[in-house]
Amino acid sequence: MTGSVDTRSNPFVGEARARRAGVLLVEDLDVVRVGLAALVGSSSELAVAGERTSVAAAIDGLDGDPPAVAVVAVALDGGRGIEVAAALRDRWPSTAVVLLGGAPSPERLERAGAAGAVAYVLTSVAADELVPVLERIARGEAPRAFLVGHPPAVVDWADDRWREARLTRQETRVLALITDSLTNRQIARRMELGEATVKNYVRSVLAKLGFERRTQAVIYGVHLRARGWSAAAGERAGPAPLPSTPSEAGEAT
Repeated sequence: MTGSVDTRSNPFVGEARARRAGVLLVEDLDVVRVGLAALVGSSSELAVAGERTSVAAAIDGLDGDPPAVAVVAVALDGGRGIEVAAALRDRWPSTAVVLLGGAPSPERLERAGAAGAVAYVLTSVAADELVPVLERIARGEAPRAFLVGHPPAVVDWADDRWREARLTRQETRVLALITDSLTNRQIARRMELGEATVKNYVRSVLAKLGFERRTQAVIYGVHLRARGWSAAAGERAGPAPLPSTPSEAGEAT
């Protein structure tokens, strides 16, 4: 198949595949793909399950047993990596898709989340940070943050929006629960409020943050959580440029 790589001679692929979680690599840059294979092969929990170098090879070759994880380059074939991620998730619902790319805009992160990716990893990520993330995902555990190896520019975007929004304490709690992907009904039960009241809070949170869709708020909350913000408590842990408590972001409700 054009766009596939014969991994039989790859020193990082072999008998270990049978006892390790399989990782499919979808990357058209040889040097990056070989480096990823080396990193995956260095893990006692992972093994390269296959390699693809084009969109066509990745999508048309969706047969056989699904890998535990698929690492897909966002820039594949001129930026069609997110399209591949969606196709992989449709064909293999049990496969966790990880996108690999440059510093993303909020819109790209939203598209990545909508495509079903479990994480967006920056190409600048350190090797000793990437492998544990892939191992965690392969074990079926959620990554600690959606954006792995986030740059200062993304953090600045999150911080500025937080300062300008001035959410109340209740709104901050609602954002925390939205970040955990709870529905309005679930949030109402958790906060012991009426569902209509929660709906109004959600509208207010979206309006103050300048968002039109709930998914945008989830991605934003993930940004904050990546900086140590506690989605459970709605507070920050440790020193950082964000407010240390919700009350600093606005009046208590």
